[in-house]
Amino acid sequence: MQSIQFEQVSESFVNTWTSNFKYSRLLCLSVLQFEVLPVSVSALKHLTCLDLSWNLILKKLYAGICKLWSLQILRLLGCSRLKNFPNNMGKMIGLRYLEMSTTDRHLPQIGAECFSSLRYLHLYNCHHLESFSEVVQSLTSLRTLILKGCDSLNSLLDDIQHLKRLEKLVIHSCPTVTLQMGLQGKDFRLNLKVFIIYNLEGLEDLPQMILEGSANTLEYLRIDSCPKLTELPAWLVNLTALQKLEIVSCQGLSSLPDGILNLFNLSELTIQNCPTLSESLMK
Repeated sequence: MQSIQFEQVSESFVNTWTSNFKYSRLLCLSVLQFEVLPVSVSALKHLTCLDLSWNLILKKLYAGICKLWSLQILRLLGCSRLKNFPNNMGKMIGLRYLEMSTTDRHLPQIGAECFSSLRYLHLYNCHHLESFSEVVQSLTSLRTLILKGCDSLNSLLDDIQHLKRLEKLVIHSCPTVTLQMGLQGKDFRLNLKVFIIYNLEGLEDLPQMILEGSANTLEYLRIDSCPKLTELPAWLVNLTALQKLEIVSCQGLSSLPDGILNLFNLSELTIQNCPTLSESLMK
């Protein structure tokens, strides 16, 4: 596997670059190491994408970043030490795509206006994040939510119910997340098209409220590396819009629910590294 090389750069290097390329639309400073985003970046008025990912020593974003009126994509993946966000980030109403890491228990308050414009949010290795309830009602335009390596994240249902426009939900390596609590008896409607769960070692049952709440829209379901999942529920046949079902590395599964192959929209079924399930289907 090729290793990533991290290189510390000076502010003067970035300043020289920005002064020579004032009309840039994309600025990638990924894996380059500096503690504070240089002031000169705010001069790039045409910038639509700023990639600062894997800067392991970045601690502060300069307030001038909020002057990037055209910015749509901000990548802060792996910036684990970043704590200080500008108070006026709410003015970044054009931001559509945000990737970030944080060491805090809650998401930073970067402004409801900023969150309301987001279509894509990826939270990566937020090891202490317990919830994002404080901002979830601002995520009115969110289409894609990816949660990976959020070790302390608890229940999601109370938050997800507010994401009425959410189409894709990915939950990856979140060992403490609970998908089966609260809200029973309430009207729970979602519009998911894609739902992926991966490496949820404690998962014993599929989240009924999330899946049946998207029964008329869900097209792709992937269940990957869930060793404690021993059976698929009978209500899975209610997912009438399902076109693609992938079951991977779920060694505890032994059978499919009756009628699953009668789903008239199901065109692709993949079963991989599920020895007991594969053997039962061959009988």
